Amino acid sequence: MSAVLQALLDRPSPRSMGVVPILVRADDRRLFVSGMATSGDREISETEVDDLRQDGNLIWLDTPIPLVQATPLAAWWVGSRFAAEAKRLDAPIPPIANSGRVPIHGHGIASLRVPSDAFRNIEGWVRRASRAAIVRNDPALARLTAWVLPDSIHSRAAIWKTSPASEQKLELSWHVRRERDSGRRTMSDDLRGQLLRHCQLLQEEAYPFILAVTGPAESAHKILSQEIAAALKVPRLSFSDLIRQEVARRRLTDTRESMQEVGQELVSRNPLGLSERLLSSKGSEHVVVVDSVRHTNIVRALQYLAGTRQHILLFGTTIDARTQLERLRQDPTVDNPEHALHHATEREIRPILRMAQYIVTSDANKSAFKTEVRNAVEIAKEAVSAAIAAEA
Repeated sequence: MSAVLQALLDRPSPRSMGVVPILVRADDRRLFVSGMATSGDREISETEVDDLRQDGNLIWLDTPIPLVQATPLAAWWVGSRFAAEAKRLDAPIPPIANSGRVPIHGHGIASLRVPSDAFRNIEGWVRRASRAAIVRNDPALARLTAWVLPDSIHSRAAIWKTSPASEQKLELSWHVRRERDSGRRTMSDDLRGQLLRHCQLLQEEAYPFILAVTGPAESAHKILSQEIAAALKVPRLSFSDLIRQEVARRRLTDTRESMQEVGQELVSRNPLGLSERLLSSKGSEHVVVVDSVRHTNIVRALQYLAGTRQHILLFGTTIDARTQLERLRQDPTVDNPEHALHHATEREIRPILRMAQYIVTSDANKSAFKTEVRNAVEIAKEAVSAAIAAEA
């Protein structure tokens, strides 16, 4: 029997988001606390666990969940009411990976992560939400960030900046008092200057404008993405290229099947991290074309990284199944065309195509296809121009 997740400690609330330690039962039946901020795994007795249960300080799982990853792990917790409030305020949380996802009925979702990854997720959300609150002058969103990291400089700056002028002095006094209670001598004017500088820093952060391209295998989505990138003179990045690098690193044969399997694994494990890794190669360019978007969680990750849904435009290419199968049979990198056609990565493209703002039919005649590609390029140009004008 492998180690299992037995409980979430600290009994996280539906109204919260954060990182909480977990209770793990090892294969020898011993119990360990994993994910503590200041230490590694710590053994805990059954008696101590019973006391925690009676005091209501944990969420017990009647059906333990096998752990596929070695500890130390922690739970990135997203309460159901917190997620709903973040969505209402147009500050959605990052996509939660399918791997390690633990829904807790009536409470929220726990995502089992390495603690550093979990903290990076919540710190990233607080920073982005604080920026949005300052830009929109949204005090409700600013207050929501404090539900997560109340002592974060991002939250402090957002709450102070979005408070009425009559309350800003009170906010400063409160923070000065907390600083002094912590043994740090801070003057009100110094703290005000620090918060002003941080507000400016957050407002100056630029999020990318992403022109995302999706489409089934053999549907000419690569051609579409290349044409858009060339016309706008912007970088073109591809998830396929990133996955192919991983296939090579694992010394696997470069086939359609290995690409599909490795891609599915990477997206299931960490869609946000994979998207951040791809976008990190764009350099300082503000506009970027991203090809081979094949998973809904990748779309959500790109939307999150773009800062707002107005900063991502999704294009799609389609192809009928018969033509697709014929092209797969002619592709030397495909060992099993029927299997490649019905793989989960192909099925997941259908809902993404329904999100697309513009569709190109790749199995049309060449003249019609070229016309549709030119139309897509013009739409991309207009969207980018409008975004640049709006930010000017």
